[in-house]
Amino acid sequence: MMELHQIIKRILITEKSNIDREEANKYHFEVDRRANKVEIGDAVEKL
Repeated sequence: MMELHQIIKRILITEKSNIDREEANKYHFEVDRRANKVEIGDAVEKL
């Protein structure tokens, strides 16, 4: 399994992501292509 900092590379800050964050409490991240949904979800929860 990959380390947390390897899975989530950075948060994406765009006009659309700012709207999603304000209206729906959704965040956009750049993630490693090798990570699956379960690994990404676990990494987000732990961070």
